[in-house]
This record gives sequence, C-alpha cells and structure tokens, in this order.
Amino acid sequence: EVADQTANRGWMHFRRGLITNVLNPKAAMFYVAVLPTFLPPTPSFNQVLLLTMVYVAIATAIHAGIVAMAGYARPFLTDPARERIARRTLSLLLAFVALWFAWKSAR
Repeated sequence: EVADQTANRGWMHFRRGLITNVLNPKAAMFYVAVLPTFLPPTPSFNQVLLLTMVYVAIATAIHAGIVAMAGYARPFLTDPARERIARRTLSLLLAFVALWFAWKSAR
C-alpha cells in the first residue's frame, strides 16, 4: 500500500509539472519569437517537426538532469542546518546577479 501511495504521488507531481510546462507562456513565446530564426523563410512541415523534436529532446534531457540532481541532493538538504546554508547561499547568489545586472545596465 505504501508503494501504491508513492507511485500515485509521483504521477501527481509528474502531471503537475507537465501541466505547468504545457501552459507556460514563456515556452509559447520561445516558439513565436526564437524558433522561426532557425528556419528558412518557407519551412516545410518536416523541418519544423525535426526542430521541435530536437528542442523537446534537449529540454527533456535538461529537466531529467535537474530532477536527478534534486533527487541526489534531497537527503543532503533535509538537514535543517544544511537547508538554511543552501538558502542563504542561493539568496546571496541571486542578490549578486541582481547587482551585476544593475551595474551592467547602468553602463
């Protein structure tokens, strides 16, 4: 019964992630703005299909890597002290990136 609950919870998370990605407006904007620049002026259906398949394969590989790393890091981050250190480190990194962007855009 515990295995069934774990499997159901896994599918629930998968569905949630799938719906989030399918309804993500950034993905649609990518296809509208960026994808056409990699195609000839009058692309064939096969060209569009191939480029879409390559994009999906690369995105799937990247997301699978992120999931694998998160699964590997989970036991490490379940310790509250380590979680706090990770949160603070990532917060400082985000603040650094924001300051860097501000500095670069002011020039």
